[in-house]
Amino acid sequence: MYILVEPNRVYPDAQGMRAAIRAIAPGAQVDIARPSRATDTQLARAEIIYGTPNPTRLKTARRLKWLQKDSAGVDKVVDRALYAHPQDIILTNARGVFGLPIAEHVVMCILAFNRHMADMVRAQDSETWLHLRQMRELAGATCVVVGLGDLGLSIAQYLHALGAHVIGVRRSGGVPPAGVDELVQTDRVEEVFPRAQYLVLALPVTPDTVGFLSAQRIALLPQDCLVVNVGRGVHIDTGALTEALQAQRIAGAALDVTDPEPLPAGHPLWHMPNVLITPHCSGLSDQRERRMMDLFLDNLARYVSGAPLRNRIDFDRGY
Repeated sequence: MYILVEPNRVYPDAQGMRAAIRAIAPGAQVDIARPSRATDTQLARAEIIYGTPNPTRLKTARRLKWLQKDSAGVDKVVDRALYAHPQDIILTNARGVFGLPIAEHVVMCILAFNRHMADMVRAQDSETWLHLRQMRELAGATCVVVGLGDLGLSIAQYLHALGAHVIGVRRSGGVPPAGVDELVQTDRVEEVFPRAQYLVLALPVTPDTVGFLSAQRIALLPQDCLVVNVGRGVHIDTGALTEALQAQRIAGAALDVTDPEPLPAGHPLWHMPNVLITPHCSGLSDQRERRMMDLFLDNLARYVSGAPLRNRIDFDRGY
């Protein structure tokens, strides 16, 4: 068994990482290198890859049986045509690794917006004492969270814990999970948009979710709505959002992802006082690499024993 593994700071030296892997898979050959920079020889030998290989080079990995992504998103590697033997591939993602930091990031953005934090930081830079008269409270507000995977559910639970009324949106119905006050199916999402004081997008990238927040749906949002996107930039019609913000038809936006990304210099979103742009950093955490390594080692033990792997991706659904 040949395993190509992304470096991880949990094991600062290669010997420690190899020992941890071989404790689970005795006799495995372990190469520690970024899969995105792997040689053709390394890819050709790999039965298991942990990390993010270049999608255009995946067919070089002719022996590949399992790809463990180190991110939640799999849109760039979920096409069967990328693989030499697609019928044999197990694809797993990092669901469970990023939910907590992204939930904290969403709460930070909402509270910063509500408390005019960006205005106060700018005022501090110019040594100006602001005379603020109005701020918003999150408690009691209605938050619509679209997408209730690991990210969306973590966000919903944080918002609920702070006293918000949370409406969760997902493809399937059923009983609302803990932290969700109301649950609606995606095909009914437009019914709850007029109630959204905060709209949080935590969607995977699939053909159905690209352009999800269209001009028509933006028009349904109330004027006091803050849009928060921690999914992918392609979920929002950037032009329509920019126009709505310029016309003050919605209150603001907090964007950790944009389309295009990075947001080009000179784009009007950069200079709007009611927009907070962060550089796709919501998933960063001092615990990320430990959670990621714990997940990989647990899945490796499952792989060796023939048990089902956690976070297996359905190629047809795309998540």
